[in-house]
Amino acid sequence: MDEKYGLTSTRYVQRDMSKYSYPILAYLLRLNRLEMLKFAKELYKIGLGGTPFFYLYLAGLFVFGESFCDKVILLLKKNLGYTPQL
Repeated sequence: MDEKYGLTSTRYVQRDMSKYSYPILAYLLRLNRLEMLKFAKELYKIGLGGTPFFYLYLAGLFVFGESFCDKVILLLKKNLGYTPQL
């Protein structure tokens, strides 16, 4: 689309999607860890591995699981008093 219309938005969209990739990765973890890693590799190939958040989510989910990560996210939101803008 960038080439067709002379835009430069793809990398911005990829960066934003990378920041908010937690729900995708959490869903994939429900399938199994190997599938999550395979799919994460594909997400990386299409540009979603462009921020540290992607790797933080991936590592956190892989090591600690979805339930623990969800609790950490809720705790951060509660302590901040709002949902942080990434």
